[in-house]
Amino acid sequence: MFAFIASIFDRDSAGNADGVFSVPNRRNFDSTFKAEADSEDPRAHRLRGDPFVPEESYFSIRIVEMRMAEAGNYVATYLPMCSCFLRYRYGTAEREVPFIVGYDMIRGLLGKCDTSKGAGNIAFTNVYVVRDAPVKAGGLTMYAALCRVSDSTFARGMLDLIGDTVAAIGGPAVGLVASTGINMTKRLGTLLGSDGVMTRFGLYDGDALVESGYRVLAGAGLDAARLEMKDGQLRRMNTLGELTPVDDVDYLIVAFEYRKTLLDQSFGSLAHLPFHAKWTELAKKLVKGEAAGAEEDFKLLKAEIVASPDLVEADRLGLLTTYVAQFEAWRYAQAGTPTVRAGGESLSADLSDCADRLEDSHMEIAARLLRTASKHVSVFDSEWADPANALSDDAVFSKMQQINSDIQTVQADPGSLGATTAELLAATFAT
Repeated sequence: MFAFIASIFDRDSAGNADGVFSVPNRRNFDSTFKAEADSEDPRAHRLRGDPFVPEESYFSIRIVEMRMAEAGNYVATYLPMCSCFLRYRYGTAEREVPFIVGYDMIRGLLGKCDTSKGAGNIAFTNVYVVRDAPVKAGGLTMYAALCRVSDSTFARGMLDLIGDTVAAIGGPAVGLVASTGINMTKRLGTLLGSDGVMTRFGLYDGDALVESGYRVLAGAGLDAARLEMKDGQLRRMNTLGELTPVDDVDYLIVAFEYRKTLLDQSFGSLAHLPFHAKWTELAKKLVKGEAAGAEEDFKLLKAEIVASPDLVEADRLGLLTTYVAQFEAWRYAQAGTPTVRAGGESLSADLSDCADRLEDSHMEIAARLLRTASKHVSVFDSEWADPANALSDDAVFSKMQQINSDIQTVQADPGSLGATTAELLAATFAT
């Protein structure tokens, strides 16, 4: 997808493409700001300048704010289009995600502003292009731009076509992978090569994932030293020392959000993952007495967690340990005995033996993590009077928080975490 962007979105007034994203007779402005300590932005804690570390963190891209200096013209004369194209590694493949805020949405939101004053502001709420994607080596390639097109029936038709195409292959609602089989190149080129098109600003960044924060993109006329992000909105210090809105330039604010783990928040962080829906179904089978079917489902669930591209290694180990621990808790509450291997050893004891072996191989961090897993799969007579309670959402979430806290305390490297996950999975399949 990105091969055509330089030749389509970044033409100078003569129609030449030099691969450098710029606006005719202007210099682009691009700067990153951290969220202030007392910000009212509910996600400010994810915008503190934390570095994006491959295999150890997640990133989200959120559209925060758009401001248009000539809002009246965007309502009456021009058709605006804000576009954002992302490419990043997802598992072993590359994912390409297009996102477009179309003219109809922009005009609708600007219509709520007093455009007679010149500028119009659009504040977006929970508009994510990508959400909680694991950071991989190779980072993120991003292109973002604001274009305006002279209003015409043809231009409307082309913009509608582009919007429909993006919605079909991803779009803001679902953020799915863009299908390279849909030839957007020709469609975008036909429109943006026509008369009356201006790129107000455009930025191409081949390594956009450096640290978390607000990224401000604009055409020109801004001085970073006078700017400040206040509660998710851009403000500029005037000559009186007052923070005031920026009304004289078009700009776009994109938030690069950081998360260390998905397992440290509310239950919803766990419930929205596909793994928990499958856990819920196999738990129902256990309660109904369909243990054999549940056992097979659990094997598939464990394999899916281990292979999932949606988890960093720490969360992979945390989720696997959580579900194994609660499955063991159910077994113990149901039968009064823990799961044993053919030799008569419990799963917990077997994990301790594996930890001893890892220590002998000088894999101390993995051994420590495996002892943590061994501790959590140990259950006691009085813990679950009703076996079904061990399978409940509350029980799973409570155990998940305990395990995640223990794993985060170790501060293990991805290699040690992956080795521990492999050992745990092997031990559970051997029971």
